Amino acid sequence: MTEQGPHPDVTEAVDALTIRGQVLALDVSAVTFMDSSALQALLALRIRGHAEGRANS
Repeated sequence: MTEQGPHPDVTEAVDALTIRGQVLALDVSAVTFMDSSALQALLALRIRGHAEGRANS
């Protein structure tokens, strides 16, 4: 993480994901701390998944 959000490599990897028509499950059971920028990235991914799902309905 950087002070301004997720590390650029993480952002690039998430942006490259094809979510349309897929179920995305993230196992965060080993995560002991998550700052607000990580939570923001997860929320953005959820919003994107919902938006892409509606676009194909």
